[in-house]
Amino acid sequence: GELEEKRRKQSVDWMWTVVEEGLREEFRAHDGVRKILPEVLAKVSRGELAPGAAARQLLETFRK
Repeated sequence: GELEEKRRKQSVDWMWTVVEEGLREEFRAHDGVRKILPEVLAKVSRGELAPGAAARQLLETFRK
C-alpha cells in the first residue's frame, strides 16, 4: 500500500528530475544562449534587467 505508492511517486519525481537536467544541459549548450548568458547574468546582477525579463530573453534565444 503506502510503500508502493511512495515508490511510484519517487519514480515519477525521478523521471522529471532527469528530464529537467537534460533540458538544462541542452539549454546551456545552445550557441545563442551561451553567447548572451554572461551579459544577461551581469545585467541581472546589476539590477539592470529583471529576472523574469532575463529568463524570457534566454528562452526566446533558445527557441530560435
